[in-house]
Amino acid sequence: MIDDGKLEKLIKPLVKVYEDLELELIKDIAMRLNTYTGIEGSLKWYLDKLQEIGGFTKDNLALLAEYSGKSQYEVKRILKYAGYDVAKLDKYKPYIDDEQLKNNLSSFYESEAVQNILDNSIREANSMMDIIQTKALESAKESYMNILTDAYIKTSSGVYSYDQAIKIALKNLAKEGFTGATYRNGKKLSLESTVRRDILTKSHQLAGDIELQKAKELGTNLVYVTQHLGARIRTKYTKEDYEVHFDWQGKVYMLEGSNDKYDNFYEKTGYGKLLGLCGVNCRHHFFATFEGWKHPALLDAEKNEEEYLKQQKQRAYEREYRSLRYQKEVANILGDKDELRKLNARTRAFNEGYNQFLQENNLQRNYSREYIEKDLIKIDNSTDLKLPKNLIEVLEKQREPNELEEKIIGKYLNKENLKLTNNKEDAMYYSRKYDKIVVNPNHPDLEYYDIYKSLTHEITHMIDNRTGFVRDNKDILLQYMDNSNKYIARNDEFYKKLFESDIVRNNMDISDLFASITNNRVHGRYYHDNKYWKNGTSRQSEMVADMINIYIENNEDTIKIIKSVPSLDKLYGKVVDWYEKNL
Repeated sequence: MIDDGKLEKLIKPLVKVYEDLELELIKDIAMRLNTYTGIEGSLKWYLDKLQEIGGFTKDNLALLAEYSGKSQYEVKRILKYAGYDVAKLDKYKPYIDDEQLKNNLSSFYESEAVQNILDNSIREANSMMDIIQTKALESAKESYMNILTDAYIKTSSGVYSYDQAIKIALKNLAKEGFTGATYRNGKKLSLESTVRRDILTKSHQLAGDIELQKAKELGTNLVYVTQHLGARIRTKYTKEDYEVHFDWQGKVYMLEGSNDKYDNFYEKTGYGKLLGLCGVNCRHHFFATFEGWKHPALLDAEKNEEEYLKQQKQRAYEREYRSLRYQKEVANILGDKDELRKLNARTRAFNEGYNQFLQENNLQRNYSREYIEKDLIKIDNSTDLKLPKNLIEVLEKQREPNELEEKIIGKYLNKENLKLTNNKEDAMYYSRKYDKIVVNPNHPDLEYYDIYKSLTHEITHMIDNRTGFVRDNKDILLQYMDNSNKYIARNDEFYKKLFESDIVRNNMDISDLFASITNNRVHGRYYHDNKYWKNGTSRQSEMVADMINIYIENNEDTIKIIKSVPSLDKLYGKVVDWYEKNL
């Protein structure tokens, strides 16, 4: 069964691809309208700009080709995860003897039937993305022509100046974005929202098709449909009963036929239909079950409706946030400082209202549905730290920070703790001399850094130095490290082989952690040289910073490696306790 939390993380890069594409198209339109040497708003201007339509289309076809390659890679990655995750048979083992499990995990996933389902799903998803991209380009072209015509009419009639007409038109474009899809009630869906909707739908449809194959392999005619609070309820737009997801969730159904005890799966849930189970915006799953298996009690209808309405309001907040981001980009291109100041003020007010709503309703902020501003980092004293342009460009290419990274960086990355330099030796490090994090924004290696992970690492060094954690506990920390080293040495062959695997070898934190524990005897791709480990408490300091990054990342596999070494597991607990009290 698909883990929705993991799926949310997986789709972030794909959504970001199309979010970037939409922004590039908006910026392209803004820049084209902001460059003209003649009389702006005149008939000649209008005709000249109309002639540029061919260039606009050609340039953006090249842009689509660039983004298409990124999209195909992400689509395959997401659907392979969805297919693999749902193919697991582990949950059936408590109920069925191994002999009755006709296929184990690997053989079932690698079977011809499942591979055909997966391959077809990837092809269909890529075709969907192609259609969305074409729709985006058509929408951008239509928006460009509408802005030209509207600006010409308003300017020539004397109602507005050229600057006013263009600003109004671009502001509206930034608010609305481009249309990716249109619902039957006439509601238009943004490009980013369309991509998100369609890839989630395709992932769940793939999972559903594999579950049906699994039920067939296991020889059962029954399936159980999962349930969650916030399931779709009946509204004025409801056309068919199966569109009311709350009514059919949390129940067992028959795949073929029906009886007094079980309704038919397809008839009741609308599986395979646009707004049914595993259709658009559906988060339900189902899996093979057997007579006598126990399942959770049904959820309360009132609580479900309350949660549904909360989530709808949260979606509205997320749409407004994306709109503010686009408007700020357009204001930047036009050099409209007054508008930018207003938008920054609106963004701050928005964040206060949104965070209050989330707190009052016990909801989490979903950054995969938004965009995190990277040129301005909000810090505790309510001032903004303006970062250099080249550092902003590096940040734009980075992954999104997780909640803990954002929290620690937002708290400590301010003017008092950051020093910008042109030091050519290192791109980023914590300086005890200045008691600051030193960053060279021009360093050529910076673009290869995981910026958020590196910042939290150096912030940990800074707080460690200020609180004296390593300094005051250096001997006990070293004792734990030496005990861990002895345990690893007794199992050297196992751990060295473990670090030969790409996943572990390329994990910066666990690689450097084991290097600090074993004095570079066991490590992956990342580690400090032997000379560095001889500097005072360097081993203890790096161990602490690596452990905090592992804690913040919360990767189950990495934490399992730590827990496999008893003394290291105890040490990890002590370091995390210090982190939670001090950072």
